[in-house]
Amino acid sequence: MHQHLVVHANAMKPFEAKWRELHSRPVSRASNVRLYANAINASYVPSRARVADMLTRQAVATVDFPATIRQAWDDGVRTFVELGPRDTLTQSIGQILVGKPHLALATDRVENSELAQVSELAARLYAEGFKVRIDRIAARLDEARAHPWHHAAPYKVSRPAHHAPPRLPAAEPASTGLPLAPPLPPTVYPRQVRDVALEARTAFPPPPGAKPEKSPPPAGVLSGRTPLSLRPPVGKSWSRPEVEASARGKMSDFFGSAFLGQDAFERQCRLPAAPLLLVDRITGIDADAGVEGAGVIWTETDIAAGEWYTHDGRVRPGPLIECGQADLTLIAWMGAD
Repeated sequence: MHQHLVVHANAMKPFEAKWRELHSRPVSRASNVRLYANAINASYVPSRARVADMLTRQAVATVDFPATIRQAWDDGVRTFVELGPRDTLTQSIGQILVGKPHLALATDRVENSELAQVSELAARLYAEGFKVRIDRIAARLDEARAHPWHHAAPYKVSRPAHHAPPRLPAAEPASTGLPLAPPLPPTVYPRQVRDVALEARTAFPPPPGAKPEKSPPPAGVLSGRTPLSLRPPVGKSWSRPEVEASARGKMSDFFGSAFLGQDAFERQCRLPAAPLLLVDRITGIDADAGVEGAGVIWTETDIAAGEWYTHDGRVRPGPLIECGQADLTLIAWMGAD
């Protein structure tokens, strides 16, 4: 994978013992703090051995983050604060707990002031009724403003930027070695005779009775503002929960019993899980199941303000292309696996 460190994957399994050793450290207990682990998707009471076990188990296997968030919500947690990096998990929590009362905040959003985000976080938590030490936060913010970051002066060049060109010693006449090669007469090429009969032949003559081939006329080019003709969806359709389940579940549960044979495959052609899943529903599919050929799939994606793939109210080019990612579902339906 060309990475120095890979975690949350089976590739870490050979280093499991060393990882557990590195994370076996003294712990401090706090009666008013509840710890959750993605290894068990639930809370636990920390101890030296248990903390090392939780960190090791979630390092050598994939993480089911939505299950942990749902369990925390069932336990009564309604406020989630992401320290970073970025705000990817904050956006994911909004999708995991859609329709349920909760508050998800991030402190490392892209292109936002760090101090402003800390101030906003304190204000939001205070407005929600949490006991926030505003005086301590204000003092630290004043201290940060009074001591801005100073960039170091650039280094001065103390040596020439370019080396002097090398000086080679003068060549001396060779006193030993093989004698010079004798001069050769100039090359004389034979005169080319034109073969009229050969030129009259056709390399690939058409079959008897064949008509001369003509190139098809060029297709009309539509401008970017010309509306395309809409074709109503046909065939099977799936809702957003069904599409989400297909990212990790059995393909036979999604496509039907005809795909039971590939349920045990370790790798399959399928849509990604959230938050990379940009397909909200599949409204139709026009192709024969298990038959490689041409096909059409209809999908819909809901664009909402504040989503991780938007910027200044617009979808960025990369995620915009990925909104058509259901071509993975189409080729899987036609038997790619």
